[in-house]
Amino acid sequence: MELTYRLKEIYSHLNGDGLADVGCGHGKLCVWAKLNGYNRVVATDISEASLNKAVELAKTYKVEIEAVCTDGLKGVDLTGIDNVVIAGMGGLEIINILSVARARVKNYVLSPNTKNVELRKYLLENGYGIKRDYTIEDGKFYTIIVCGDYPKVGYSKAEIEFGKEYLSCPASLNRLKKEYLTLKPVGVRLTNNERFSLLKELFDEIK
Repeated sequence: MELTYRLKEIYSHLNGDGLADVGCGHGKLCVWAKLNGYNRVVATDISEASLNKAVELAKTYKVEIEAVCTDGLKGVDLTGIDNVVIAGMGGLEIINILSVARARVKNYVLSPNTKNVELRKYLLENGYGIKRDYTIEDGKFYTIIVCGDYPKVGYSKAEIEFGKEYLSCPASLNRLKKEYLTLKPVGVRLTNNERFSLLKELFDEIK
């Protein structure tokens, strides 16, 4: 079984031997974790059809995963779980999942597809230490935030908007440059838009 670059990157941030993959889809990450020695692996999805695909994939590779058809982590026992992965959902949806979970785990790998700013603010305001916050490119751009039981770090306005590592991450800069070039033609009408102002400041400095 081959993982996409994005899934490999997510997997690289896992540690310990327990995983809960929220919105597991076809279950590749779960099966990969079991093949690599993880003890307890829980796959959750609100779609029973997707969950069944994850179970079938596990059977194909002769490993056992726990499959829970639920919304996020509702009703999921996190005993023995070191890692929670939530990828491919909006930031507000991720916030809701985190806010109603029974307990916290040591390590979260989050990959929101919208509302990154709101998610960062939530994590910072609710005691999550953020270890990594950057962008990768795998056909399109993906944000990856690694957080949990880590030292607390401060964020500037620009870092909240763009990610902690935006200045040192080539994919982040490529993503932001595309956004800036898209917005630049109407920039006069966006003078009160704080994000555009930060983008303009960034690329004016890079020049």
